[in-house]
Amino acid sequence: MKKYVTLIITSVFLIATFSIYYVHLALAKNDKTQLFIEHVDGDKGLLKDISVSGVYHLGNTSDFFTITERETTYASDLPFFKKIDDISRSPDNKHMDELRKKYPSFMRGKFYEGYFFEDDTQIIYAEVDYTNSYNGTLKDLRFSIDTLDKEQKQTNSYTIDVPKQKDIFQMEVFDVQYLYDEVRIITSNQQSNPNLTEVREYTISLKKNQITDEKIILTKNETTNDYYSTMSLTERNALQPSDIAMLQTVEEQTDDDGAITQSKSKMYIYHYKEAKLSELTMPAELQDPTDADLSYMYDEEYLYANRSIHDGDVLKGTVYKIDLKTGKIAKEINFTPNSRLQIDWINLNEDSIQLFGRDSDSSPAFAVYSLEEGKLLFEGRVTAKKSDKVNFTDLQYSLDTISGI
Repeated sequence: MKKYVTLIITSVFLIATFSIYYVHLALAKNDKTQLFIEHVDGDKGLLKDISVSGVYHLGNTSDFFTITERETTYASDLPFFKKIDDISRSPDNKHMDELRKKYPSFMRGKFYEGYFFEDDTQIIYAEVDYTNSYNGTLKDLRFSIDTLDKEQKQTNSYTIDVPKQKDIFQMEVFDVQYLYDEVRIITSNQQSNPNLTEVREYTISLKKNQITDEKIILTKNETTNDYYSTMSLTERNALQPSDIAMLQTVEEQTDDDGAITQSKSKMYIYHYKEAKLSELTMPAELQDPTDADLSYMYDEEYLYANRSIHDGDVLKGTVYKIDLKTGKIAKEINFTPNSRLQIDWINLNEDSIQLFGRDSDSSPAFAVYSLEEGKLLFEGRVTAKKSDKVNFTDLQYSLDTISGI
C-alpha cells in the first residue's frame, strides 16, 4: 500500500508543478505587450507569411521577440527545448530552416552558413576545432568535417590536423566548396611569428582522410595603421556551389577621439578552378569609405554594396550592383526617408533589401525591396490592438530580422 501512496503523491506533485509552470507562462505572456504587423504598402497577400524579430529592452534586461500579423512571441515565454530550437533558427535564411526541418539530426549545432556546402547529392559542414592552452592561445588545431549523403541518409565525420600550426594563434573558416571530388576550405590564419595574416586554401580528400594540397592565397603583413583586417565577404547563396570566393582587406588611421581619418580598402576575387587571385577595382563612388557605412554581399556575377550616409538624424542609403567582370556599376538603387519611414539602417538579404526604422508615430516600421530591381515588395509597421494605449516612444523595441519573404 505504501508504494501506491508514494506514487500518488509523486504524480500529484508533478501535475501541480507543470500546472503552475504553464499558468506562469500564460500570465507572463499576458503581462507583455502583444504587438502585430500592420500592412502599409506593397503586396498585402505577403502579410500572412511575414514575421519580424528583434530585441525588447526593459531596464537592465532584454528579451528576444517575434511578431506576426496575429501575435507577439517572447523567447522567455517559450519552453526550454523550444528556446533551443529558436536560437538555432536562421530567420533570415529560409533554406537553412528548411534543412533543419528535413535533416534535424545532422543540422543540430550547425549555425554558420559560410561553413556549409550543398549540392544535389550531399551537404558538407566544415569548421576548425581547437584546444585552449593555459595561456589562452589555441593549440591542436584540426578540421572537423561532417557530411550527409542525401540519398542514403548516411552521415560521416572526419577529423584532420591542421599542418604548420605552430605560430597560428587565430584561425577562421572563410569558405567551403567541393571540387574535383575534394573539399576545399579557405581560412584566415593569424600568425605571431612574424605578425601577419595568411589566407590559405586547404584541399582535403575525404577518401584518404588527409590534406592533399595547401596554398597561400593572400598574405597581409602587420602595418603601422591603427586598425587592419582581412575578412571574407558575405556570399549571397552561401550553401550553393560557387567558383569564387571574395576577400577584403581594410587599413584605417584614427585620431585621438577614435574617428577614422584615413581608410584604405581592397577587394579580391579568388577563382577556385584557376587557383588565381585577382583584385577588383571598385567604382569611384566606393573608393573612399570614411564618409559612409559600407557592407557587401556577392554572387558569381555581382558584388552588392550597401552604402549608408548619416546626415544629422537622417539616413540615406544606396545599394550598388557591381559587375565582377568589369568593376562597373550595373544598377544603383537609392533610399531616402519619407513620411512613413524614417530609416535607421539597411540590410542586404539573399533576395531582398530590408529597411528598418520608425514611422511618424514612432512605431517600429520596415520595408522590403527586391534585390535585383529595387521594387517595393512590402511595407509594414508594428502596432498594438489598442494602439492609443501604447507609447511607442517609450517602448524599447528594435527590429533586426524579417522572415517569410
